[in-house]
Amino acid sequence: MSAMGTEYFVGADISSSNINTKVGFTGTITIDGVSYSDASVSVDDRDTTVGLKIGVLLNKQHRVSANYAKYSPSSYDITLDLKTYTVNYDYMLNKINKFTPFIGAHIGMCDAEILGYSDTSGMYGVQGGTTYSIANNLEFEIGLSYSILTAEPKTPIVTGTYEIVTLTNASAYLETENMLKTYVGLNYKF
Repeated sequence: MSAMGTEYFVGADISSSNINTKVGFTGTITIDGVSYSDASVSVDDRDTTVGLKIGVLLNKQHRVSANYAKYSPSSYDITLDLKTYTVNYDYMLNKINKFTPFIGAHIGMCDAEILGYSDTSGMYGVQGGTTYSIANNLEFEIGLSYSILTAEPKTPIVTGTYEIVTLTNASAYLETENMLKTYVGLNYKF
């Protein structure tokens, strides 16, 4: 730690996330003479993953970090590969015994992929939680994060007949909407 009160840290989190998505198709799909057009369904996917972070704590009150996580929830036998890259700012509140509560915000980007097709978009949100000092250089962290995501990977538009299925200007898509994440982790300060 320098005279200006700067502490660097690295950390790892285990998170459980609820990712709200919309799965659907545009165009028309005809199956054995029955046609369906522009349909979608909202889905709440859950996934558990490990995230990594690196950051700095300035004057024991301002924490800035860069985070990375990869999620792979599945719905209707379709797996969503979602990678998130965020920059976070946390305001560290007054320490209570060994606990330091915090509130903050994040901004970044996400890359969503389904069926080999991907889309990259922005994301933003808020978070809060607390750290607990285990030792001089080690802290436990628990928190909650809410993010807005807008990635929408989609397949190319297809027209054609395949056995009993006829596709007319049809394209499948998955639209990410938001994510609620609870997490626990360890940070090592140096």
